Amino acid sequence: MSSSAVSEFLKNAPRLSTSNAISLGNPAGDADSIVSAIALAYIDSTFQSQQPTKRVTPIVSIRHEDLKTQRPETKYLLQLAKIDLDDLFAVDNPDLPPKTSVTLVDHNCLTLNKPEWTVTSILDHHLDEGNHMDTCEERNIAFDSSTSSALVASTCTLMVERFPASEMFPPSLAILLLGVILLDSVNLSPKAGKVTPRDETAVDTLLSRTDWSSLDLPAEVLLPPDNGSQGKPDTSRLFDALQNQKFNPDFWNSLSLLQALKLDYKSFGIEPHGTFGISSVLQTMPEFLSRHALLDFLSEEEGQSFFENLEMLGVMFFSVINDTRQRQMVLVGKDGQLLDNIVKSFTEDGFLQSRVLEKTSKNDLHMVCLEQGNSKASRKQVAPLLMKYFKQQVQSSL
Repeated sequence: MSSSAVSEFLKNAPRLSTSNAISLGNPAGDADSIVSAIALAYIDSTFQSQQPTKRVTPIVSIRHEDLKTQRPETKYLLQLAKIDLDDLFAVDNPDLPPKTSVTLVDHNCLTLNKPEWTVTSILDHHLDEGNHMDTCEERNIAFDSSTSSALVASTCTLMVERFPASEMFPPSLAILLLGVILLDSVNLSPKAGKVTPRDETAVDTLLSRTDWSSLDLPAEVLLPPDNGSQGKPDTSRLFDALQNQKFNPDFWNSLSLLQALKLDYKSFGIEPHGTFGISSVLQTMPEFLSRHALLDFLSEEEGQSFFENLEMLGVMFFSVINDTRQRQMVLVGKDGQLLDNIVKSFTEDGFLQSRVLEKTSKNDLHMVCLEQGNSKASRKQVAPLLMKYFKQQVQSSL
């Protein structure tokens, strides 16, 4: 199979405005969302479509310029796969089809205001929010709601499982999937608490069912040449290269406060109405807050437009210092009692092992800074805790 199969697939895309099927990742537009959308489109168009005229077109779920300037690890991975960024369509493209069939990947609720888009398939590993039940023909959500735990570390693992067992992986697809699974599972580290047996099997499958010799990967991600690997990637070297791109302090320090908050941001609906949001930032909380006056910003026009419709904003901080994983969290809201109640619910639940470091108020806004003892708990676990809290408040008021 051609080493540039995915690149050729993207270059030969039909007109976007007439596309009758698309794949779309979550609005945060991380590597998993972008790559799983590409992989789903390639796999289904190449192997699974029963309709010769049906071709799935992947849509990057962030602005095209943001892909180029604010996703360094994803950009690096796409370069390894020899993919031209200009061959990708993004959500800000003016030619998005007015009506189409949608496969959601890495999330399970369509947030774009596209009333004529119909969600027919979902492949995800987050809490099922129960949307699109009447239109979804396929609903593969690898998440155990009873334990608030994902059954795979990455949606890209679901893409490996979707690929035909009788086929060899094109190297350009394999390096994309491999890189994201390593990122999302922290290089298959049990200590990080994300990897599952399905992720490990997916990595073994990619390594064994790919002819790596035709991809011409750079030496920095390859196994040593003296072991007869023939261009095979070294998983640790590949992970380190991607991780260095993702955590690069020069990159994070170059961002404005709004860019940092929006870079990896997800919003969550609260029944019967309302929304809260969580941003993920790859810095320590003290480092971030020393550079950014968060409460001042959220009180100004630019910050208000980002924050005004939220019941609460959470900012989750993650860093690795001397091989030790650290997490902190900031909660911001207009109702100080609400924040106190949320913190109390975290304490009573015990899962996050959280403790309050500081509480402050300014400009009619309130902020609580928390240390998170459970460094394995990411947004994937924190969001369901918050949704559970808000649901209980609604039920208690009935």
